Amino acid sequence: SPVLAPAGVAFSASGTLYVANQNTSTVLKFNSNGFATTFGGGISNPFGMTFDDGGNLYVANKSGYSITKINPAGVSTSLVSGMPAYPYDVAFRDGYVYATVQDRGQVLRFDAAGVGTVFSTAVAEPRGLAFDAAGNLFVTDRQSQSIKEISTSGVVTTFASSPGEPLDLAFDSNGYLYLSTYNNFIMKY
Repeated sequence: SPVLAPAGVAFSASGTLYVANQNTSTVLKFNSNGFATTFGGGISNPFGMTFDDGGNLYVANKSGYSITKINPAGVSTSLVSGMPAYPYDVAFRDGYVYATVQDRGQVLRFDAAGVGTVFSTAVAEPRGLAFDAAGNLFVTDRQSQSIKEISTSGVVTTFASSPGEPLDLAFDSNGYLYLSTYNNFIMKY
């Protein structure tokens, strides 16, 4: 069946594609022939997704105000529940899961036990996020229609302007940053 409301996408270390399907509140795992199976469970309006170094998939649940962890065998557990607002996207770096909370203007950081702290409030309406190879965090800002860079020392700068309402970010293996926008642009920086 078609994916009627795809939101987040993520690739495992082995190159397997995972898609967050908002329409059915599921994560779909695609094989090399393009066939999909449901992966994990306990998901409510999934959006952003990321993998950690151990192959665990983290899913931002917009309706559930939570982050779900799905291990490589497909077993789901809650990393974080009862968030003050819905998480939009997630990223993993150095043992921490980072999440954007657009309605609060926050980037949160969670440890393996789900204990969270505010990492940054420097982005007015954060959505997508991605780390570069050096550990700098890039965050889309809906309000300023730009990409903000938060350096490893915490300095925030505007990396680039967006040609429209920015959504998500991803780095490729060559270090290029890709931006998707609500008005159907894909930009490469």
